Amino acid sequence: MRWLLAIVAMLLSASCSSGPTYQAGAAECDSNSRCHLTGRLEVFTGSYGSGAITTSKSCYDVALPKAILQDSGKWDGKSVTIVGEAISRPEMRNLMWYAVKDRRVDAGGCGTKAIYVEQIWVHRHH
Repeated sequence: MRWLLAIVAMLLSASCSSGPTYQAGAAECDSNSRCHLTGRLEVFTGSYGSGAITTSKSCYDVALPKAILQDSGKWDGKSVTIVGEAISRPEMRNLMWYAVKDRRVDAGGCGTKAIYVEQIWVHRHH
């Protein structure tokens, strides 16, 4: 009986936490919303300094921090989780890149939205 009460107490405290909320799936990552995505990262080192994340549902362009671009071998091709703001790609002809805040994103990317990456971590496989 004690273990049941402990589980109920944990669930109640978790549901009342005041931490940030994220949109959990790629299909739910709307423009101007904060997103939490897991997928395979591609870093485009010879380009304008961006990349892409491919999830089980979709693909998004990513505006990566400079530290990720400078150490691209650690990140490219890895399973990662990112947190950041989703921004719609501008619809303009002959666009080579576009600015997302202080970063650049290749215009010929894989999705209709870019994620301005605020947090990123690699999944370690055992």
